[in-house]
Amino acid sequence: MKIVDQLTIGLFIACLSACDTTTVTFSEAQPSGEPQLSQLPDSLTGTFYDHDNGTVLTVSPFYLITRDTLKDTFSYKILQPYETIRGDTLFDYRTHAQYPVKKTGDSLFTGYVLTDTIFDLKKKNVLKEYQQQYFLNRPWDDSSWAVQKLTYRNGVLNIRRISTRNEVKMMETITGTTGDTARPLRVSPDKEALGEFIKEDGFMQGKTFIRKPTLNSAK
Repeated sequence: MKIVDQLTIGLFIACLSACDTTTVTFSEAQPSGEPQLSQLPDSLTGTFYDHDNGTVLTVSPFYLITRDTLKDTFSYKILQPYETIRGDTLFDYRTHAQYPVKKTGDSLFTGYVLTDTIFDLKKKNVLKEYQQQYFLNRPWDDSSWAVQKLTYRNGVLNIRRISTRNEVKMMETITGTTGDTARPLRVSPDKEALGEFIKEDGFMQGKTFIRKPTLNSAK
């Protein structure tokens, strides 16, 4: 199998593992009744790391972007006749694609950067704040929203989503809404109901990022 195919398969698997499964959607941006914020506060902007998974999170006033570097080592023996190495680049003459590589003995080391914009205020995403927590609302379809909860304290940033069956059941109980397992549960909670859901450990799963220290804070 040629390197390009192996890279494509690796990227596909990484995309599948990175995609969040949406189990609950909301009829309006959450929390209902709270004003929309025009940007993320300065206290949140910067670079953060998920050291367990090697993910870099960049937070600007208007977007959150994650970056993952996929790495692998290949043997020269898998090179195809239409693939050649020049300097630190692999050239595929069939597709005209180019990939950065490093030579290590008889092997090739290659890395591929995968970026994902998980929130973008320039693209109809909605940001709200409630009880010192930020809610990242993204359109799910024409009439509902997928919501993640962002919290930040002492250099630790958490992004959590609703993804477990227990959370779905809890949301059904709190809102008095029932659904089917073939599609996400669609709910319309008020702020009190959302607060109760959070208090009962809703928004359970997600990722934790540690702020990259600045030069001043490192001293």
